[in-house]
Amino acid sequence: MALFGCSIAAAALTELLIADPSAVHNCHIVNSYVILEYLLTAGMIISISKRSLIINVLATAGGVFVIGLMIRHALKGLFYEWLATSVLITGGFVLALMAMISLYRLSLTSETPLKSRPDFWVLNHVSVYFICITPLFGLMRVGDLATTKAIFVIHDYLYLFRYVTAIAIFVIYRRFNTLSRYATR
Repeated sequence: MALFGCSIAAAALTELLIADPSAVHNCHIVNSYVILEYLLTAGMIISISKRSLIINVLATAGGVFVIGLMIRHALKGLFYEWLATSVLITGGFVLALMAMISLYRLSLTSETPLKSRPDFWVLNHVSVYFICITPLFGLMRVGDLATTKAIFVIHDYLYLFRYVTAIAIFVIYRRFNTLSRYATR
């Protein structure tokens, strides 16, 4: 849960730092955040999906690919000028895939109802968010400025979804831990 809290805090800080996401001067902040978010979210999924070889391989391969794309973006001199949409699309797809595989495995192995498990809600949160943003950033690559601004309005609503579900996850986590402490006495 600590990685999840760090991820949400980094997302909120990034949102506060950028006033207009389509502005050129903010791209380096978002580009830096993309790598941090990938690492935090992949680490969170790995910690939830204990001993899963496929998750570890996906996280490592995706991480190498995402960081490689960002290095290529920086070497082209675009890090401060353009949003690295290829990194966002690739990283988002890999994280969504990892979360969905983990959700599937959790549904097969859980002995308690999924709705009462905080890890179910964390994985659900990650998969829904990244499934939704991947096509948005794909559209941004081919759209004009008006389309880009419209996409960021949708993206802001996805961020709102992200924060509301994060609060719900922390409430469920607290209840889950409280109940599990009483059950073990």
